[in-house]
Amino acid sequence: TKVYEEFVLDPDPIYRNAVVSKDGRLLSVLFQQEENKIHIFDFVKQVWKSFTLSNPTTSSGVTTSNVRYADFMDFEPSGQYLMYDALSKLDRSTGGSYEYWDIGFLRVWDRTTNVFGDGHIEKLFSDIPDNTSVGNPVFSKNSPYIIAFDYLEEGLFGNTFSILGANIETGALGEIAANRDDTGYPNYSVNDQFIIYDGVDNS
Repeated sequence: TKVYEEFVLDPDPIYRNAVVSKDGRLLSVLFQQEENKIHIFDFVKQVWKSFTLSNPTTSSGVTTSNVRYADFMDFEPSGQYLMYDALSKLDRSTGGSYEYWDIGFLRVWDRTTNVFGDGHIEKLFSDIPDNTSVGNPVFSKNSPYIIAFDYLEEGLFGNTFSILGANIETGALGEIAANRDDTGYPNYSVNDQFIIYDGVDNS
């Protein structure tokens, strides 16, 4: 029987979420307070680096773009990029504002030099329609470019949820589960043949 050692990395209860890279070198954390930052710890060099999250402003009629905070995180297999979802608030030039979730890829590590990355951000979707959100992204277990995530459309008569899969290299999308009543928080099985997700039935 293998024996595992457990220890407290930081006893201060200031964290809201934490994930570890696949090779165990990097730790990504979110603090309890709302902020547009993700903090990365390098276990080898014992140093922290904070990355500021931002959005391009591409929608017509939008004057500002502001990331409030990130929530779900997952390292891609090489550890160079951290996939995350974030809540943003958009102010319209015509007045008023709305909030939405989207998915980004943050370059946190440079494999060639073994130092922190430059913080470059790519978005899964360059422009999300009004009243639409995507979130809770997760990488498949055996591919660096296959992901699954929740998709939400807000309508006049209620919200419609779906779980989608995507190939982030080709841009191809596939529907995994449709016409749902809530978020699914999908996750792939070890061999990627199955996806597990939250579900509610009438009973």
